[in-house]
Amino acid sequence: MSESKSLPTREEGLEINVVDDGFVVYQPSHDRMHYLNHTAGLLLELCNGSHSEADLVAKLRRAYSLPADPADEVASCLEQLRAQELIC
Repeated sequence: MSESKSLPTREEGLEINVVDDGFVVYQPSHDRMHYLNHTAGLLLELCNGSHSEADLVAKLRRAYSLPADPADEVASCLEQLRAQELIC
């Protein structure tokens, strides 16, 4: 697994704003706006290069008091964030 994939990192220069129903993210490098739900926004915020995917799963489990690890959901969300070039 590549280092960037093992420690997801936000693209530089993103403008992240919390709104009532999630997050609005402006991506100046592509002049695009993204609307993320609370969970995706939290994951994006946590993608600072110091948390592995396993760490992110554990953090979300604790944050939402889930009975099981949301590993599949986190992997899917990270894949979508990568596809939108919000993280590497």
